[in-house]
Amino acid sequence: TPAITWTSNTNSNLNVVSDTLTLRTQDLNPETSTNIFTCTATNTAGQDSKRIRVTIDIEPQLTTPQAPTQQSIGRNSVDIQWVEYLSSDYVKSYDICVSTTASTGCIQTINTASTQYSIGSLESATSYRISIVVNTVFGRSPTSATLTVTTNEPEPVQPEITTPQRDVSLTISSVSEFESFSFTQDCVSTGIPTP
Repeated sequence: TPAITWTSNTNSNLNVVSDTLTLRTQDLNPETSTNIFTCTATNTAGQDSKRIRVTIDIEPQLTTPQAPTQQSIGRNSVDIQWVEYLSSDYVKSYDICVSTTASTGCIQTINTASTQYSIGSLESATSYRISIVVNTVFGRSPTSATLTVTTNEPEPVQPEITTPQRDVSLTISSVSEFESFSFTQDCVSTGIPTP
C-alpha cells in the first residue's frame, strides 16, 4: 500500500485522517485567492502527485453606500455624483431614487452604470430627496443616506392682468335699487412669482 501525504502552499498543519484531507476554514488562506493542495502517493516503485486548486471568493459584506453629493442645481435639474462602491468588477449598476419631501416612494427611478448623473424633469422651487442603491453581482446594497436638494426658483416674469378684460357697464333702474346694490370683480393676474 502506498504512503499518502498531503501538502499545501499555505498551511503545513493539515487535517488528514485515513489518507482523506478534510479542509477547515483555518486551512484556507483568504488572502491568497488560490490555495494549492497536493496529494502524493509513494511506494517502492516510485511516486505520483496530483494537485487540486481551491479558489476562495469571499463575498463582501454589502454595506451602505455613501450618500450622493450635489454638483450643480438648476430650476428643473440637479447634477449629482457619488463614490464608487466596492470595485467596478462587482458593480452592475446604480439605481437613483428621486422623491419629493411629500412623497413616500420614488417618483423617478434611474438606472445607470456611471457614478454621476444629471437628473432632469424636476419642478422648480421644489425639495427633493435623492438616494442610491447599488446592484452588485452579490445582490442589492442597502439604500444610501439621502441627499436633500431644492431646485431653484423660476426666472421672474412680469405680471399680466387677465381679469377683468374689459370695462363693465351697469344699469340701475332706481335709487332704492342703487342703495342695495353691490358689485364684485376679481383681479386675476399671471406672473412669477405669483403677485
